[in-house]
Parts: sequence; structure tokens; C-alpha cells
Amino acid sequence: MIKGIPVSVSSTNSISEENLRFMFIQAYIGFACYTILIYDILLTLSDEIRYMWQWRKGLYPYLIFLNRYIPPFAFMVQLISYQSPSFTPSRFALMDFKVCMHFVRYEGAIHCIIVSNAGLIMMIRTVLLYGKNRWVAGILGILWSLQIGTLAFFLSGGQKGPEGCVLVYKESLGVLDVLSYIFALIFDTVVLGMTIFRVHGLRQVLDQNAAHTPVTGRGPHNRTAERSGSLPKHVYLNTLMQQQTVVYFCVISLTNLVFSIMMATSPLGIRSVAGQAAELLTVTITSRLCIDIRKAGENPSVVSDGANRFARTRTASPMIFSENEEIEMAEFQRETLGGARDRCLQQETVDSFFTAHEEAQRYAADHDRRHQCINKNTWRVTKIQLNADRSLVEGSTKSHRRFCPPVPSELLVETQAARNATIPNGNGNYAPSLEKTGGCR
Repeated sequence: MIKGIPVSVSSTNSISEENLRFMFIQAYIGFACYTILIYDILLTLSDEIRYMWQWRKGLYPYLIFLNRYIPPFAFMVQLISYQSPSFTPSRFALMDFKVCMHFVRYEGAIHCIIVSNAGLIMMIRTVLLYGKNRWVAGILGILWSLQIGTLAFFLSGGQKGPEGCVLVYKESLGVLDVLSYIFALIFDTVVLGMTIFRVHGLRQVLDQNAAHTPVTGRGPHNRTAERSGSLPKHVYLNTLMQQQTVVYFCVISLTNLVFSIMMATSPLGIRSVAGQAAELLTVTITSRLCIDIRKAGENPSVVSDGANRFARTRTASPMIFSENEEIEMAEFQRETLGGARDRCLQQETVDSFFTAHEEAQRYAADHDRRHQCINKNTWRVTKIQLNADRSLVEGSTKSHRRFCPPVPSELLVETQAARNATIPNGNGNYAPSLEKTGGCR
């Protein structure tokens, strides 16, 4: 009796001990990969409900749901077959040849559906990255059709293994069955190459623009700027897509390559072990990529720490105090006085008065000073550098003078309302007050 194998199976004389080991290796790997798939579904269920269930536009979300929920239920039948005597030859149950033939075709059909669905998802992502370019869609569509057509051709001629209910290709094909995954490797390689080429081109354009108009005053875009969150949102998403495609290619293509080598060199009983691993890993990784990119598009602050800093800076503006009033965030270079911040807020609008108040408190805590000036319906906010060594108060408490670092004169719109809006805090410093006076609501 083989250790770990039921007596009803190991006691049969119709199957060799070597093939029994192959069957149980396949069962163990199948259960392990299925556990990974279910575990990933449970981990990402909350993100799926939040970011995916309300998305109904186009074919893409339906492909994602198909990729996420069809394989777990379909592969459950294969897990049952590993333990069912109807699919395992023994002296207690005589396996029906016709049932096994239908089952191996079912395995092949499910595998073809999973591979084609994952390929469609990756193709749509790449086409969208190129702005729905027809040439890109045509090239990827041809490669995808060759991949699925070749795989379907070989699977249609599949048969059960000599011992056990396992799908194998026709022995008459010889080493030609390796071609069933050659086009899959080619398709994945082309998708990876197109993604890297596109993202690299976008980053070069960003570098050229940053060389003329640096965002942070530190020169062109570089890795430090990326980590500090100075990249626009679409560049973050494109970079994330590149990273996801690299992960997809490394895992899936490596598994398919191992599967192709095993089909050419391994015994019949163990050839499909890597195939089911590639099938379930494809489902797991594709679902995770789709959820992550959707999550990044809806809420960039959850992607990474750099993206979080980027979102925190960008959402500070535009500020809207009322329907037609805006605060313009003036941008200027870093001053030499004290510890001035090197990031400049770009001109946008702010959502509400409370958002402006939170922004003012944050920059006051960072030893920044702001001054509010009123020019008709427009408020202009300029940063006032805190200098603890200089006196900020002259005269009585009712009349105050401000000492500001050199800024463009057009940003300093002096009004009495702006003077009254600047009040001293408990530290002897002058933090801006966002109380609206005069004609402002």
C-alpha cells in the first residue's frame, strides 16, 4: 500500500504505482492552487464590492466577473473528480470510458475559456493604453485569435490518459503539442513589449516637459520626484499598468513555459500538472490586476505612499468658497528663509471652505505662513515665511505689520479686510484666519 493513498485505489492491479503517484501529485497541486484562488477572492472581496460592482460600462467589467467567478465553480468539478471513484480506477468501481472522455473535454473547454478571457482582458488594457489605436487592436487581435485557435485545435483532439481520467494530447502529434502554448508566449511577450514601450514614451514626454517647467523646482522628473508624488495621476496609472503587466508576464509565461517543456519531456501521467497551475494562477493574477487598477483610478491615495502624498497635494485645490468664488494657489520657488516647503501648490479650485481651513492648519503646523488678500470676488493666498528671529508686531495690537519674503507684487493684493483677517495665535506667530469679512460670504 502506498502511503497516503486509499486502499480502494492502491489495491488495484490495473494501475501502476508510478501513475498513482502522478495522479496524487496532480490532486495535491490542484488543491493547493485552488486554495490560493479562493484565498485571493476572500482578500479582495471588499475592494471588488466597492470598486467593481457599480461599474457597468462596456464589455470589460463583464469579462472581469466571468474571469473571477466561473473558474472557481468550474474547477470544483475537477477537485471532486480527484476523490470520486467514478473517475479513479479501482476494483470497487469500474470507470466508464465515455464518462471520462466527456470529462476530459470539459477540462479542455474550461481551460480554453479561462485563457481566452484573460487574453481579452490584457488586450483591452493594452489597447486603452494606446488610446484605442486600431493598429494595436488589430495586431493583438490577430495574435489572440492564433493563440485561442491553436489551443482549441489541440484540445479538441485531446483524449484521456492511458491510466486515470486525465486530459492528454494525441500521441500521434508528438512534440507538436508544444505549439499549443507557443502562441500564448508570443501574445504575452507582445503585450509586455507594447506596454513598456508606451509607458516609456509617456515618461520621456513628461521628462521633456519637466525640463522646461519643473514642478518642484528640482529639475526634470526623476525617481525621487516619482516617490515624492509629483507625477500626474495618468502617469501613475500607466506606471502601475506596466508593473502589473511585468508581474503577469513573469508568472504566467514562466508557468506556460514549464508546461510546454513538461509536455515535450514528461510522462503522460504528469504532463497536465503545470497546466492546471497555470490555469488557476492566470485567474488569480488577472482578477487582482483588474481590481488594483480600478482601485487606483477611483482613489489614487491608496496605491502607494508616493501616490498618497500626490493626492494630498493635488486635492488641496481647486477650492470653491461659493459657487463663483475661487482661491488661487500661487506657485513660487523655494525661499532661503527658514524651512520653507519646496512644493508649490498649483492653481486650481478648492471644494469647500472647510477644506481651505484644513489646508491652512496643515501648512501652519509646517511653519508656513499664508496671507489672504481679497480682490473683488477672488481670494489670493500667498505663503508667508515664518521667521522666529524677526519681530512680526509693530505698534499696538490693533494695527499689525507683516514682514513677508519676496514674492511677485501682483500676488500681494493689500486690503484692510485681509489685514483684519490675520490674527495672532497663542505662540506669538501670525497664522491666517479664514473668517470671511467684508463682502465675502
